[in-house]
Amino acid sequence: MDCLIPVVNLLGFAAPGSPHAWHPLRLLPRSSPSSRAAMAASAVDATASASARGYCSQQPAAHTNLQIVRANNLLLTRIEHNCPYGLTGCKDVVIYNHGFPDSSIVPTAAQDFAAASTVGAGWPEESYFSSRLPRKWCEYIIKQLANTAFVAFNTRGVPGSSSSADPETVETAPDDFEKKTLTGDLEDISAIAALMRLHCPDARISVCGMSTGAFLALAFAARPDFHPQGGIASCFVLACVEDIPSSASLDFSEEQRAAFDSDGFCFKEFFPFGGANNPQMWRLSRSYYDSYAKFPPSQELAAAMTVPTLLLHGADDRHVPPSHGEALLQSLKAHSNSSVELVLIPKGNHFLSSTPALNKAMAAIKKFLSSLGSTPR
Repeated sequence: MDCLIPVVNLLGFAAPGSPHAWHPLRLLPRSSPSSRAAMAASAVDATASASARGYCSQQPAAHTNLQIVRANNLLLTRIEHNCPYGLTGCKDVVIYNHGFPDSSIVPTAAQDFAAASTVGAGWPEESYFSSRLPRKWCEYIIKQLANTAFVAFNTRGVPGSSSSADPETVETAPDDFEKKTLTGDLEDISAIAALMRLHCPDARISVCGMSTGAFLALAFAARPDFHPQGGIASCFVLACVEDIPSSASLDFSEEQRAAFDSDGFCFKEFFPFGGANNPQMWRLSRSYYDSYAKFPPSQELAAAMTVPTLLLHGADDRHVPPSHGEALLQSLKAHSNSSVELVLIPKGNHFLSSTPALNKAMAAIKKFLSSLGSTPR
């Protein structure tokens, strides 16, 4: 299938604020949703329809549209939708948050996309995704649900979303990787949600993610002061921990935690797309480790949840055992007034590597979003 690839659009808008600690009982002051949207509107560099006739990969889709943009003039973001009336006509927006150490988008996506547009070339097989899970979720959601946009992005400091690094040098850590924090990542989700509300004013916005991206999506859903105008509609997550503050031990070895104590940093494994000798070992400041403690414990987070939530968990997950999902379900049921469901996926590992496990998860996502009003295609 031939594809008509448009020129990349670079969108930037004012940062929503510096990273800060979570205060579940005393919310930090924020600019109003309307003022954040106004800031976004005032700083948009260019907006244009970015239409493509379909996938040039394994699963062609009828009428899809693709944009590669930079939110905050920094965050590499991939936006795909299937609305025949353009992005503003979308009725649903799904924002995906990647895990750590991982990314969503190929670091060179902006350059590659722009170059492909000048020669009329098709999309690469990976469709500019650097990870399998968001690519598969995007393909499925775009195919199954009408008038829907799927958004994935790289958080700050990750290759492609760095102010200092050449995206071509994938085996060299960006300078701002060392300065990453989870609270900064939470600000990034807020920036993407504000951008999508600006361009999809009537859409239901859902946040999702896996592993680290799962608990960040859940934490964002529990922070209405971070939400764009009109709020968000739902949250669905894969392999989410029960309690964020205590989960640092799952992400860092004893040696890495000891290095944080003695040196103020550790060398953290990272898997950049295209790296020849992955994992790379990149320097990461103790500030990242300390930022786990800036999130509330499970019960307080659950009490702040106000949107329907779907928990997905592989029954054979060895990275985040399914007991986390079961405990999180009980906490949300006990302390939140919003609906919650847990789907345990037989033979599913942390990444849902098997096709049957992935298909079961995607079917549960479709059912969940359809129950909220999404329209099947």
